[in-house]
Amino acid sequence: MNLSPEDFTESLGLRAKEEAPAPTVELFNRFDFRFKELSLEESKLLSTEVSQRIEQGFTAVGPQRIRIWADAWSEVQDRFVRSNFDLAELEPKFVGASKHLRWKGRYILPDRVSFELDFFKCLRNYLFHRYLVGFDRIVELGSGSGFNVIECAKLFPDVDVVGLDWSQAAVNILNHYQEKAGLRVRGELFDFFAPEGSILCGSDTAVMTFCAFEQIGDRYMNILDFMLQSNVRRVVHVEPTIEYYNPDSSFDALAIKYHEHRKYLTGYFSRLFELDRAGIIRILDTQRTGFGSLYNECYSFHVWEPL
Repeated sequence: MNLSPEDFTESLGLRAKEEAPAPTVELFNRFDFRFKELSLEESKLLSTEVSQRIEQGFTAVGPQRIRIWADAWSEVQDRFVRSNFDLAELEPKFVGASKHLRWKGRYILPDRVSFELDFFKCLRNYLFHRYLVGFDRIVELGSGSGFNVIECAKLFPDVDVVGLDWSQAAVNILNHYQEKAGLRVRGELFDFFAPEGSILCGSDTAVMTFCAFEQIGDRYMNILDFMLQSNVRRVVHVEPTIEYYNPDSSFDALAIKYHEHRKYLTGYFSRLFELDRAGIIRILDTQRTGFGSLYNECYSFHVWEPL
């Protein structure tokens, strides 16, 4: 089987591939999205394995993991510098770590290990072209390895693109690359749980997050208030969204179980929907793509603006 351009654009909430930006369609067509669909018996066995693995335990997210992320990004920084700034070293190794993936309510087995990362690159490209054109500054909260920031800066070379992270190594990656390549990128230290400063201020500033807010859990009020008070113009999220799962679906129930076990982002998107109804923000787009790794779907996206 093959994930077609029509499948991809439908996952974005578009009616036809002609509605997708041409660069996104061109990028999609460069990748190999062939996969095998599991049989009912294979799916049952895999669901049992997933459930057992969740019960065995995963570490919960939160500020106690700052040291873990600091060590991870320090390793990436070292590899990046040793490779003479090879951008391939910035691609997150945890993306594509699962042999099986989730697609539209079922498990699939991709032909290529890069399937998940390739899908993400296409999704990211779509969001960049659709929602991040025309800003003076674009800021990623939780920039990690910096590969989103650098890709954004390459696409928009006249825009200041800033990566904020709580890890000094993540900040260093971007600042080293700025010195090497001359792109308008930079990194700055930033704490989601105690945000401060003026980096988000400005009516022509956009904010983006990619599977970073998941680390906040239910402690989202400080950063949400900070964004609203900073008067950012637009916010684009790609994050696991527990509100989209159907608890009556056994497939979704496993994702809920994993999401709750990891203590991922909870309540944030419900709060955004409340703010939208109250006329405080306007939600421009919100979509469950139906795509994810073995345990959950981390590629739902949401786009909103303060009013």
